[in-house]
Amino acid sequence: IWTVPAVGTSGPITVYNALCLGDASGVGAIGGSARTASCSGATAQRWTATDDGTLRNVQTGACLALRGRST
Repeated sequence: IWTVPAVGTSGPITVYNALCLGDASGVGAIGGSARTASCSGATAQRWTATDDGTLRNVQTGACLALRGRST
């Protein structure tokens, strides 16, 4: 089960309250990857949820998208 920050806030995206999703590259490159890892509180593991449904990585500003899907 995934948990995401409330709209208008920033925080981790977690799965089973055990792992956090982060930008794997740290640079926010288009087509880059996100990965789960132990939660560390790192900026790369923080996301901002917007009212249009976008999730943006706090460190890179990159939007989270599913492969083969729109953002």
